[in-house]
Order: sequence, then structure tokens, then C-alpha cells
Amino acid sequence: SIEHPASGPFERDVVVTPIVVTAVNKEVLSGTDAVVISCKATGLTAALQTVEWQKSDGTDVTSGVTGYTSSAGSLSGDNSQTTTLTVASAQNNADSTYNCLITPATQDDATQVSTPVTLNVFTITPHDRSITTGATQIAISCDIAGLGSAADVTWKDAQGADVPPGDSTNYIVDNGKAAFNSGSQTTKLTLKSSIVSQITSVNTFKCSA
Repeated sequence: SIEHPASGPFERDVVVTPIVVTAVNKEVLSGTDAVVISCKATGLTAALQTVEWQKSDGTDVTSGVTGYTSSAGSLSGDNSQTTTLTVASAQNNADSTYNCLITPATQDDATQVSTPVTLNVFTITPHDRSITTGATQIAISCDIAGLGSAADVTWKDAQGADVPPGDSTNYIVDNGKAAFNSGSQTTKLTLKSSIVSQITSVNTFKCSA
């Protein structure tokens, strides 16, 4: 027989950590590049048992569906795992909600959890301008619609360089965030006379959000 030391009993901690699944939502310009949405599960003790992605109508897009590519991810050192779904540009023409369904390992809680992930699609409508000889200052603009929140906006000049927001000598930049309303904002770039006077042929400026 084995005699236990009189100093016992001996204790060990058994840690119970809640598994938390966080959706990483995205906003994307309609019809542009593919976009990656994801879910991150934290508090795991082992890799997820199963990972699935579905459209809001229940259609499984985990594999074998044109326009969608998923990755289950792997367990990282901080006991988290991130699963991703790449949505091709052809699918980015309207707001969509996808569900990532994860099943933890048996030693955790092998109960499937469904988390909605939002892909918000917005549009940018540029407003071209024509100018006459002798014009001194003009404003060009872009309307941005379908936003979930006010967007950061940048402008590029006719040479493709970023327009510095603080360049009051040549430009006035209004990103439109202050007037954001119901998912829409209008950004304006005012070209001062130092720039207008140099426009002798077609110039293309770019707004982006």
C-alpha cells in the first residue's frame, strides 16, 4: 500500500476559459478586389474540430463553390484560431451576411457555434468637371454611399501622388466625415489657382475610401 504524506492533500488548478468567437466584418467597394472576412475563436485548448461557412440563406460555401475560398486556420500560441472566407469580386455587389460555424474540440465544448459576419458593400460615384480658360479655383467631388460608418478618404493628384490634407497652398481637402448621414458622405477636393493654372489637358484625380 501507498501512504500519503501527512502534508497532503495536494492541489492543482483546473482552469475553465470561455470560448469567445469574434467576427471581423469588412467594407468593400462594389465589384472590386476579392475581400477576406474572418472569425477568431479565443480560449481554445485545442484546434477546432470543424469549421464551416454559410451564406445567410444557409448555402454552404466552405468548399467547392465558385467565388468562395475558405481556410480553417490553425491553433496559435495564444490559444486562438482564425478561420477566413475569401469572397471574390463578382460576389461583392450587395451587402451580405455570412455565418461562420465552428465546433470546438471534444475536450473543450463540442457544441457548434454560429457567428454572423457582415460584408458591407459601398459605392463611389465621381463627379467630373470641365473648366474654362482663366478659371482660378474649382472643386471636384465623389459621393460615397452604402457605408456602415464614416470613411477615411484620400485623394491623389494628376501625377498619382497623395494630396497632403494640410497642403493649403494648392488644395483644400474636405473628407466629408463631418456631414456623414445615413451611410453616405461626399468628399470634395478644391483645386486652387496654382493647380488650375497648370491644367492644359485632361487631368485625372482619384478619390478613395
